Amino acid sequence: MPEQAILAYFKSYEDASRAAEELRARAVRDVQIAPVSSFPGGGPEPLRRPPIHGHIPSLAALTLSGELTDRDESPLAAAHPGASGMADEGDPDETAFNWLVTAVVPSSDQPSVLSLLRDLGALV
Repeated sequence: MPEQAILAYFKSYEDASRAAEELRARAVRDVQIAPVSSFPGGGPEPLRRPPIHGHIPSLAALTLSGELTDRDESPLAAAHPGASGMADEGDPDETAFNWLVTAVVPSSDQPSVLSLLRDLGALV
């Protein structure tokens, strides 16, 4: 039976988890949840020392991600409005579709699964 992958984006982890549970209840075996970000890493790292000590790789590394190591991506990250720390973007989990639910379903189930995901608030 042919299968199809469905990618659904959610605004919160809780919504993504609820969708994954619903899919598993429908006997969909291949379901994954993953965060989505513009930058590598899991977000800003907690400071081990106060910034006054001068051990800061860059402002963008402080405010956007702890894993900016490529010199080519550093200027792009520095140009991002959030790099200054003054951008009013709000909580990323509330303002953007930052959680991806991936499911592999039989092609015959695709319309009903898409309908379910949209009802749960997904962007598919």
